[in-house]
Amino acid sequence: MILLTLSFAVAFAVRASTSDGALTMTVRGAPQRSGEVAYDVELYDHFRNATAARFAMHGPIGVPLVAGETRNGVPFHVQLDSGEDTLGAVLRVRDETMLKARWNLRGHPPLIDPARAWQVGGDVHAPHLLTRILPGYTAEARKARVGGIIIVEMLIDKEGIVREASIVKPLPFGLDESALDAVMNARFQPAMRRGQPVDAIFRITVNFKVPLPPG
Repeated sequence: MILLTLSFAVAFAVRASTSDGALTMTVRGAPQRSGEVAYDVELYDHFRNATAARFAMHGPIGVPLVAGETRNGVPFHVQLDSGEDTLGAVLRVRDETMLKARWNLRGHPPLIDPARAWQVGGDVHAPHLLTRILPGYTAEARKARVGGIIIVEMLIDKEGIVREASIVKPLPFGLDESALDAVMNARFQPAMRRGQPVDAIFRITVNFKVPLPPG
């Protein structure tokens, strides 16, 4: 067995949704000094507005990780498959594959596989935001007076729904996760190609302004 060296050396958070939008998977990773990565995988049920399942997983790069949990009689299984600079995830519910995603964790564009959707440009016109993106400003960031911009890359389907989102330019103190939450709940007019809506890869900037001190 060949173990790959750790190439993504900073903590990350990536997210994807099932095709029906019912479940969202969030994978948070934190590289460890041992060379392993500690993962926190959360499955959020949008119908119930609650966490459906949560897994803590850890292991070296290049070794597949599998976890399972049964909640309310429903079995959930997650498999993570890490490469030298990528992370893949598969979600199965009741033995049915509900979600497959893969992210590039180096931050080199594009983060989302360009074979899966159109790139904006040329005869592919960009999606248009229909709802405001209002990310929450975390207490930790407020206390540290941290602000700036986060760049998020998204896979927006032909219905204008954000199916996947990854952080391109991060900020600390939980602002990455706040930006992902806001972006995944946004709705868009989909990208258009030759008069037809298409799945597209698109980037958006989320701005965090440091709140003024009271008084």
